Amino acid sequence: MKKTAILIFFLCFSLVGASIAGDIKDKKGLAFPLQVTVPPSEGIEEILIALTANDSELTINVRSGGCTEKEDFRIFCVYDEASAGKTPHYVLTIYRIKKDECKAIVRNGLEIKYDLKRDLDLPDIFTYTLSNGIGASPY
Repeated sequence: MKKTAILIFFLCFSLVGASIAGDIKDKKGLAFPLQVTVPPSEGIEEILIALTANDSELTINVRSGGCTEKEDFRIFCVYDEASAGKTPHYVLTIYRIKKDECKAIVRNGLEIKYDLKRDLDLPDIFTYTLSNGIGASPY
């Protein structure tokens, strides 16, 4: 997968910070949403317990001590330039920006759902991959 070497990232939503929103066209004339910012510097990439994904919704299970909320995460979304002229492809990475300091035992973690169009502002037609690991973590 070809990635750009410069620090311009195409974000799918603006929860990470200030952004410049609009539509741009790639070399073949396909439009894709543009929101430019950088990954959350205060967060860490989350290791997921499980995930379920389809063309409209992403559901993740994350570790929780009882105080984890959806707002504790940001999804960094990079447009894959190798998809220019084809169906737009995005690489999603989920970052935890607020640590859960609570001590409850939440056996299967917390289930969090994202509507890919509403929550991430992805276009009508797209593909995506998730870069987070799945499995055991020290958290």
